[in-house]
Amino acid sequence: MNSAGKRSQLETLKTAKGFALNALGRYEDALKAFESSRKVSGNGKTACFGKGLVFAQLGEWEKTLKAFDVILISDPGNTRASIMKAFALIRLGEFEKAIQVLEGIETNDNPDLPACLLGFSYSRLENSEKALRAYRKAIELNPKNIYARNGLAELYFKLGNSMGALKELETSITESPEDAFSRCLKGRIELEEQSCENALESFRRALAIDAEDQKLLLWDAYARYMYAEASLD
Repeated sequence: MNSAGKRSQLETLKTAKGFALNALGRYEDALKAFESSRKVSGNGKTACFGKGLVFAQLGEWEKTLKAFDVILISDPGNTRASIMKAFALIRLGEFEKAIQVLEGIETNDNPDLPACLLGFSYSRLENSEKALRAYRKAIELNPKNIYARNGLAELYFKLGNSMGALKELETSITESPEDAFSRCLKGRIELEEQSCENALESFRRALAIDAEDQKLLLWDAYARYMYAEASLD
């Protein structure tokens, strides 16, 4: 095997080691393995991608953004890197920049994901019309995307369309019964509609999934208070 072949094999082994260490939760060791792989290749887009994923898992979003920017400098059409860059921008609260990245993505691989992230970004910028359009597109592309359905339901609720919101949430819950967010939002809407018993049941089921969510515990306590108050009337 010539020297180029040996470098390629060594790069592959070090990159594989990085992904394995990342899967084991050994994030610092994974970063070292990815950096070692990058030094061997002199480019190492896969290693940079691995580093970006580790930084994302650690919640270090500035470093995540930098890692994916490195990839996009040499490969601006890299869809996965663009999506991860947009996600990092969203986590940093840079919604307008995230939208610029997402609107430039064209992909046949999970095309609902960019649309869903667009919906979220537009909703945070209070652009309900574009948020609705993006969420609906995501659902059209993938009816099983519960994140898009939950986002659409949350937006419907905000706009006063409780029935539309509940319809989306029922579909989400059918598709993913163990999603606590769907059940919590359903409970909030039921509470708003003065359906306290249904709200209590929704919060009970959500807490069975995630008993440590502080906001969920507060909503459950508030629902119990509202139910007790209604019982005295």
